[in-house]
Amino acid sequence: MSNPARPLKIAVISPDTHLLHDVAWMLSAVGYAVETSRDVGETAAWRQFSDADILLFDGRSIHDPTIKTLARRLEQPNYRIFLYDPAGSTELAAWFAAGANDALRAPISRGELLARIRVGARVIEFENRMRRHSSRSRLPGMHSVRALLRKLSKFTTEGNSVTLGHTLLTLSIDFFDGLRREEGESAGRDLLAALAASIQQSVNSSAIATYAGDGLFHVVLPGQKLAAARVIAEQIAQRFRAAQISREAHSRLTVATAIIPWRIGVRPDQLLAQGLESLAIAKQSGGDCAMEQNAFEKEHTAWQNELAAGSPFANVMAQDIMEPFPAVLIRDADNRPTLEALERSGVPVWPFVDRDGRLVGVASPATETDDADVLSSQANADEALIEPVTVAHDAAFQEIYETFSTQGCMTIVVVAERRPIGYLTCSGFLSLIEPVDSATFASDNENYDDSQSLLVGSPFSESELESAASN
Repeated sequence: MSNPARPLKIAVISPDTHLLHDVAWMLSAVGYAVETSRDVGETAAWRQFSDADILLFDGRSIHDPTIKTLARRLEQPNYRIFLYDPAGSTELAAWFAAGANDALRAPISRGELLARIRVGARVIEFENRMRRHSSRSRLPGMHSVRALLRKLSKFTTEGNSVTLGHTLLTLSIDFFDGLRREEGESAGRDLLAALAASIQQSVNSSAIATYAGDGLFHVVLPGQKLAAARVIAEQIAQRFRAAQISREAHSRLTVATAIIPWRIGVRPDQLLAQGLESLAIAKQSGGDCAMEQNAFEKEHTAWQNELAAGSPFANVMAQDIMEPFPAVLIRDADNRPTLEALERSGVPVWPFVDRDGRLVGVASPATETDDADVLSSQANADEALIEPVTVAHDAAFQEIYETFSTQGCMTIVVVAERRPIGYLTCSGFLSLIEPVDSATFASDNENYDDSQSLLVGSPFSESELESAASN
């Protein structure tokens, strides 16, 4: 799978503002993302916070470069170019020993700079490919997933016993994404290093420890049965908590662990998949635990069977899933203010009741447009009303479904002792099992001049207004 395209980011570091302008403007003009700094010191902010792919560093004022001269706290591959004065006494070898990848003469030839950037981009891509094929992860002592699968493929998966005598631990830091969001990538790296160290301190040399990214680890324990693996998992968790002693002012993070016996006939990739499945259940159990694969197997199986045997809404009643009416209209009364509010709300049907609150009929937005005066006050409003399809407030899910199917209606009014309390739309009813996302109730209307734009209606109501009126 190819990586999504993005502009290469180039950091230009020089105390010379004229050079910064010349280089930054030229690179920006040809499509590169550029950031600049005049600080060449060892504590410069860009060393910690810049994620530029290519570093162009003005070294003309530095006579004895060291490793710290070009150092950055950056895990991704990057290409470092230093700028030098050919008329001076620059020791090129010292710069390359300090970590430089390339050198560029001053004054800069723009064409030469663009050519060197292309070389840098190729080197970065080469390093990325090398990392994807590497047996080591970016955490010290941790293998890559690729290496883990390759090592596991050499284990025999045949035998006469149920298990192979090996156990997998799949570990994840609870709330790791939240920590990175609140405290930054630096805090996240420190926490990953702490867990990696805790794993290495708790396992023997035969273990295969792997970092899979995003706070997830796999550890295969050859020759370790479940009981021994659980002891190791608890030791890892204890050491990880102890390693966070410096976080006294903050919450100490915990680890959720899945413990999976490697069974006969299970391929290495299937073993890791089982680890992720059990880890999900561990996280759904509150996290901060070490859980064996079959700990909740009976409970989970019973839940799945119950779901498969019938509708997930088998015990649902109409009042549980209805949209409540924001208001009702009284027949033979002045309803114009309420009508205006209902029209703004997007409700597909408007209930009319008698003086006792019992339903006498419904109108729709289309009716209001043609017969506003009739609906608002006159005694012959009955002529503008229609008899709706209704269900009782305690109607079961199956009854609601059959009502929509047999009546061919788009909207059902929910009543309790003939009093309208809410409504169901066909699309809204059928969409209950679809997840709601961040854009489900979003609006394209960006007019914020009045409070009407604040109303958040059901997307199903608006699309069904016309259909509801025709029925």
